[in-house]
Amino acid sequence: MQVFSFLLLAVTPYVAVAIFLAGIAYRLLSWLRVPPPAVRFLLHPAPKSTLGSLLAVVKQFLFYPSLMSVNPKLWLAAWTGHMALFGALIGHGRLITEYTFVFGPLGMDKHAIDQFSFMAGSIAGLIMLAAFTFLLLRRFRGLLRKLSTPEDYFALSLVLGLVITGLMMRFATHIDVEAMRLYFWELATFRPQHLPENPFFMAHYALAQLLLAYFPFGKLMHSIGSLLTNSVTRWKM
Repeated sequence: MQVFSFLLLAVTPYVAVAIFLAGIAYRLLSWLRVPPPAVRFLLHPAPKSTLGSLLAVVKQFLFYPSLMSVNPKLWLAAWTGHMALFGALIGHGRLITEYTFVFGPLGMDKHAIDQFSFMAGSIAGLIMLAAFTFLLLRRFRGLLRKLSTPEDYFALSLVLGLVITGLMMRFATHIDVEAMRLYFWELATFRPQHLPENPFFMAHYALAQLLLAYFPFGKLMHSIGSLLTNSVTRWKM
């Protein structure tokens, strides 16, 4: 068990990050090497300025208006799930900073920040649980069941596993933020010594590393690919 813990906490994080960065670089370079089409296709009405094109890309990337017009229920689940995920990622930034530049001017001390973090993180986690459960279950019904691949189920199950273990860390145990911050600082400086022993954290951390290594090579890469696609189809010529 000690060997497994050491590998999970002090070795595989570097491997996962290396695979993630190399995979992202490989995918981006492979896309950039694709020759441009002979005919440029733009979605109309096309924006009339560079700023308008940029705003159209950002709008499509953040709010999925085309999906909302086609399937409002799917849009609601996808949008709320992704926004909650984005909020959770910001919350994980507490491993680096207490966001005093945000909460300080509001007169919030560490105790108030902890309370706000617990409440906001819990809400985000429950929203993600509901949203991604819906996205997974819908793949077991009708035509979508025939069109779904094992990778579709794997990706959603992996995200749900992260959400569930994250909620277990929040509700079933106590996580020392200062101890976590020390661990990740030591990890970032390539001298991990104070290794966490919480089993819920280790489960969550293992899934996070798996997701990080898988991300560049799976369909979850659509978050970057869709941004590039929208920039091509909506950018002013």
